Amino acid sequence: PALPYLLAAETLLLAWALLRPALTGEKGEREEATRPEALVQSLRRLLAYAPLRPYLLLSLLFTLAHALTTALLGLLALRAGTPEALFGLVFVLQSLGYTLGSYFAGRVPPALAFRLGPLGAALGGMGFLLPFPLLLAAPPLLGLAVALLSTHLRAVRGWLLPKEGLAPSLAAIRALLYGAGALGG
Repeated sequence: PALPYLLAAETLLLAWALLRPALTGEKGEREEATRPEALVQSLRRLLAYAPLRPYLLLSLLFTLAHALTTALLGLLALRAGTPEALFGLVFVLQSLGYTLGSYFAGRVPPALAFRLGPLGAALGGMGFLLPFPLLLAAPPLLGLAVALLSTHLRAVRGWLLPKEGLAPSLAAIRALLYGAGALGG
């Protein structure tokens, strides 16, 4: 079961190695930006910026919860002997929720998205424990909540990030969020 995760990690590392020179600019800047100290400095700058702390905490917890839900769903399906078609249907319905959530995110006020997003994700995650007919309502709800909250979190990040040092700050946020996802998955 670990082989797909190893292949995904290998693909990610290969993409990073190939794209890094093009994304970081000149050679002198490239060597400076890829040092671990630069990432640590960017993380310090993010944590020192007080308006960004609640966003970081919510983003980290949400990414971790989403990764845990996705990973645990696979384990539950394997243990229960779920047919592959039903397991695939769950992810199709979840993708439908992602699509609808992304589409309607602009029509949902941020205050409502920040209140209902975590609640919808929690209900969608708990819905996977329901019996079969009710189980099919959980994936679209989870996908809808994830897409709504993710879209609004990205908008808030754009408002809150300080102008100076924007690129390293974005890299630091991605490192934090993908790290949380790796811990959860």
